[in-house]
Amino acid sequence: MMFERYMQFVDTGVDLSEHGDTYRQRLMLAGMGLSGEAGEVCDHVKKVAFHGDTMSRTALVKEMGDVLWYFTLLASLYGITLDEVMEKNVFKLCERHPNRYGEPFMWLGAEKPPGGPSVLGHLDHDHH
Repeated sequence: MMFERYMQFVDTGVDLSEHGDTYRQRLMLAGMGLSGEAGEVCDHVKKVAFHGDTMSRTALVKEMGDVLWYFTLLASLYGITLDEVMEKNVFKLCERHPNRYGEPFMWLGAEKPPGGPSVLGHLDHDHH
């Protein structure tokens, strides 16, 4: 399934008619839902690490799906694609940990221009 199609799926499932379907309501739903579902994933990990439970792959996939749903809702509010998030994350981590990751070109399937400068100094530092 392509991310853009999944965005349509998520948008179809949002029903805020009782709360006033506004940007603010969608933003709060996305942020709070993402935090809550990430907490449920964390709770599964805690139970495995500290209580001796066995990790249920099925339960983990379901909880990760809920995280993805709220992540997608938040991304759709700002027209952000999964590719954009992944690419920006590669650049950020390559800049932060160059000895571990090297140049982003090797991860993004692009070739570094011969003799060209590193792109790490030319990142988009949008901090909105």
